[in-house]
Amino acid sequence: MQKNGPTDNNAMPVDASLSFKVNDVYNGSLKYTDLGLKPVVKITLSESINSATVNNAITLTDASAKTFPVTNTLSADGKTITVTPQANLTGFTSYVLGIASSLQTASGGKLTNPVNITPGNRFR
Repeated sequence: MQKNGPTDNNAMPVDASLSFKVNDVYNGSLKYTDLGLKPVVKITLSESINSATVNNAITLTDASAKTFPVTNTLSADGKTITVTPQANLTGFTSYVLGIASSLQTASGGKLTNPVNITPGNRFR
């Protein structure tokens, strides 16, 4: 007999919400400044993440929509992604870290609150 659900016992996909910190700080908004040239963003989800969906769901772009490579590291429990630019960012430039709804949970659920975080950057 074939199972219909994404996991054993016909379990239904569980959606997830996220929270985040930039350089270990949550300032209550989606805009950050004075971060240095290589900010670290930690995205924590309420459910374990499908690791195969991480790299395509997270993008770092500048105002001209140029994409910058990032390294995404998934925690051992599968609930936290640490995002770090692969190279130093340029000072006096705004960037957007996009976390798309294509990020899925391990059970096949969706991200309920995709966001764009603006880690604006200025020399200190």
